[in-house]
Amino acid sequence: MPPSERTARPDLAATLAYVLVALAVPSGEAAEWRLAGFTGVGLTEDSDLEIREPGRGTSLVFRDASFDDKSLELVSAPYLGWRLTRISERRPRIALALEVLHFKIFTETDRMVDIEGTFRGFPVDGPVAMDAFVQQYDVANGVNLVMLDVILRRPGLAGGRAELYAGLGAGPTIPYTKATVGGSGGDGHYELSELGGQLLAGALWQLSPRWDLFAELKLTRTTVDGTFDGGESEVDLTTRHATAGLGYRF
Repeated sequence: MPPSERTARPDLAATLAYVLVALAVPSGEAAEWRLAGFTGVGLTEDSDLEIREPGRGTSLVFRDASFDDKSLELVSAPYLGWRLTRISERRPRIALALEVLHFKIFTETDRMVDIEGTFRGFPVDGPVAMDAFVQQYDVANGVNLVMLDVILRRPGLAGGRAELYAGLGAGPTIPYTKATVGGSGGDGHYELSELGGQLLAGALWQLSPRWDLFAELKLTRTTVDGTFDGGESEVDLTTRHATAGLGYRF
């Protein structure tokens, strides 16, 4: 996808999100705000990975590449998320939220996969260890989804201390890719990529009038179009998440 097209769709999404938030927050309307932080794990399904180096005659498709998330390596690859939620007193069962979801993927390049395409101008076809051609492909500084969420709430359970909720969200993806192809390559940079989306469902327990504890399941879907030194990549990511965190009401 041309760079201009890559940036156009996320720019539009960000503009629409801004407009929707502005419309949803009328001046003077009473509301409760909630700021939450969370961590968790994200398991990404196998997916076709495309690697292209136009200047070197390389265009490869790796069928059903596998990914690790390393979410439990809290120092090197932490899974982090933040959400700012607005709950209107007039419509308390519907909330709007702005969410930032930061998770990572690390391709398991030592596995055998089916490959097709060209490498340095020579045709390639058949099962082979991925690292014979690509030694690294990671979105190691985060897939980074920035989403506007609409959340349906069922508060008032367990004497008013518990809440169930479910929702959906959409917004731009801002990945940072790293790749090593044929022994060369390197880091990319943060860049606007495709629109992403999520479904979510969770449960919340109020620890006090201000603080709460919550657990949540998510399903996210996005396409990462990334660039790195000398090349570009594309991969569709479908990820299942299990998260938990703390929220503060104000």
